[in-house]
Amino acid sequence: MKKREASKGEKRKGTLDCVVGLGVKVEGRLSCGGFLWVEGECIGSLESEENIVVAAGAKIKADIKGRDVVVAGRISGSIEAEDAVRLTPSARVQGDIRSRRFSMEEGAIYSGRVGRPAE
Repeated sequence: MKKREASKGEKRKGTLDCVVGLGVKVEGRLSCGGFLWVEGECIGSLESEENIVVAAGAKIKADIKGRDVVVAGRISGSIEAEDAVRLTPSARVQGDIRSRRFSMEEGAIYSGRVGRPAE
């Protein structure tokens, strides 16, 4: 499978297990046991035991839960990460974030609260 990019300079690492491709719309609960890459549109909830990348151009109206979450697209909903959440310059997020680590690059737009996950 061809490598994809979340945004300029953002290359994925590891094995890509689940893809919601450009032009694909998923409604309901999407659960993935591995690395989840989203380029399309999701409504409901997204969950992965591994990392989640919301690529530039993706539109999410869902609650998200994963190990590490990288956002370059648009999200309306909560994000919970076991380790880290990173918002890239093209990220547009509205909702609460819970993670051990949080970073927001210049250009990202965020509205919500940031806290630590429940232990």
